[in-house]
Amino acid sequence: MRSERACAAVSCLAMSLLPVAGRAQTSYSFVGLGDLPGGTFSSRASGVAADGSAIVGRSNDGAESGVIWIRQPDGTWSGPMRLPRLDGGTSAEARAVDIGGGVAFGEATNGAGFRQPVVWTISPGDPTGPPGPIPYPVPGGYSGVVHACAAYAGVACGEFQESPIGVPPPLPITRAFRWSLSTGMVDLGTIPGVVAGPGHQTIARAMSADGSVIVGNANDATFVNRPWRWTDGGGMVDISAGQWVGIARGVSPDGQTVVGSFTEFGVSKPFLWNAADGRTDLEIPVGFDSGGAFDVTNGGRRAVGLCLLSGTGNTAMLWDAGAPAISVRAALVNGGVSMSLWHLQSVTAMSDDGTVLVGFGINPDGQQEAWVATIPMPCAADYDGNGTREVADIFAFLTDWFAGAPAAFNFGGTPGVPAIFAFLAAWFAGC
Repeated sequence: MRSERACAAVSCLAMSLLPVAGRAQTSYSFVGLGDLPGGTFSSRASGVAADGSAIVGRSNDGAESGVIWIRQPDGTWSGPMRLPRLDGGTSAEARAVDIGGGVAFGEATNGAGFRQPVVWTISPGDPTGPPGPIPYPVPGGYSGVVHACAAYAGVACGEFQESPIGVPPPLPITRAFRWSLSTGMVDLGTIPGVVAGPGHQTIARAMSADGSVIVGNANDATFVNRPWRWTDGGGMVDISAGQWVGIARGVSPDGQTVVGSFTEFGVSKPFLWNAADGRTDLEIPVGFDSGGAFDVTNGGRRAVGLCLLSGTGNTAMLWDAGAPAISVRAALVNGGVSMSLWHLQSVTAMSDDGTVLVGFGINPDGQQEAWVATIPMPCAADYDGNGTREVADIFAFLTDWFAGAPAAFNFGGTPGVPAIFAFLAAWFAGC
């Protein structure tokens, strides 16, 4: 393997003599997504398709309803389009959507007033009918929600509650599930060494693009929250190894990088984790005292979420590797976008390439409104992050690659020797 790496390195240095080409960059943009007619003005974006082609969330038409926005060929957004509620239900929210916006997942209250995990089929551009309830596994459940789905929506994950038998009735058990078209809803169990009993919670919050990796949080034996990562072959693993309290809230498309929040001295703080480096604490800028990260790109090049100052509300936040944390609003203003009186409260999700961010905030009229922003990724060719693409970036990349650093050895989600060629393609494409 060492000789193979050395050979690749020689190829890399030889290619550095070739001429360099330019590359067009994604432009900055921001759009408020509006709301449904009727009811109180309110909307919130909760999820975005892997390719940024569709957004889902909720709005109000006299009651809370799931909604979807679809990106049009000219780059504008149609919607919000109402997703039907369950018969007898009074509210719904869509939380995840596949590429193209053909299938959405979330929750809807049923006639008994409980949340029900549901799936909407949307073809073409219109819901075909009420959402389909997703059945619970044996021995059953009574409340639940889908939190995430794969890029192509044959796989999803979330949580459901079941009622243990006893007198007086014990507290419910919250269980994490993985759902697929072939298996239906499957209980994922909980972290090793723990038996789930009354009051215990295990929640699946996010999944990789292919649905093979799921992350979330679970109570340990003392009911302390531990962040976990699940794979089909390895099962559920406590990524804190019992050493810190936290919640895994997002995972990269390739499943290798996890983000979330951990608790230290009673304060919630954002983190990034991978198997090689363990937990890395993300910066909380001056003026804030806590925060959390909700989504991340391959290699941890970009993470998004929020920071807050106790008692003053949330601010949508952006963490780019090698750069100071910055509010999404400030990033947009720096990119030439006029933000008027908008206050962006949270980024809830982003496209797999990290360029399309969605969330919610307070619009200039003081109303909560869903939004979508386009923010270019930092130049991949500028590996050392000094603002210039140069030969030194190649040597910095090779140094990290030989050391097995995840940012290099899994460059752009491409592991091993092919990561070198992926980097070279980015370097020659320019910035």
